[in-house]
Amino acid sequence: MSLGILATLAIIGMPWFSGLMQSYRLNAATLQVTSDLRYAQSLAVSNGGYYRFHWGNDALVNQSNSYRIEKSTNGTSWPVASATMASDPNVISSWMNIGTSYPGMTLTAVNDANNATLTGVVFNSRGSSSDPSNVSVKPAPLRIGEVTHECSESATV
Repeated sequence: MSLGILATLAIIGMPWFSGLMQSYRLNAATLQVTSDLRYAQSLAVSNGGYYRFHWGNDALVNQSNSYRIEKSTNGTSWPVASATMASDPNVISSWMNIGTSYPGMTLTAVNDANNATLTGVVFNSRGSSSDPSNVSVKPAPLRIGEVTHECSESATV
């Protein structure tokens, strides 16, 4: 009798528990992306120079759902997509695939204030975001892609 009640409670609680796990995964993925973005910014300030949170959806990279952190001495030359941390000292982190680390999660486009798709966010030695195309030191409010779960829940970083 008590086993039947326990089984019924487990069946009733399963959707709630599943939703709770999805929410935890979404929060963890959002925290991961935010932390890595801030890490790139802090490296630019503490070490001087240009650091980029490079979006893997770049046509030259083709690492969808991924990103990595890179360094540039001049803000225009960046490591090639196939470069690794072992082969190029300007590759600060390996490609991070959100869907692998947080199953069911995906990263969508990174857009600037004008809703133009960017291939990355570049930070200068003052920690300001720079326009990746001409490395001008103008602060630009950035809407960094959404971390979205297959159940339509999302968070903007």
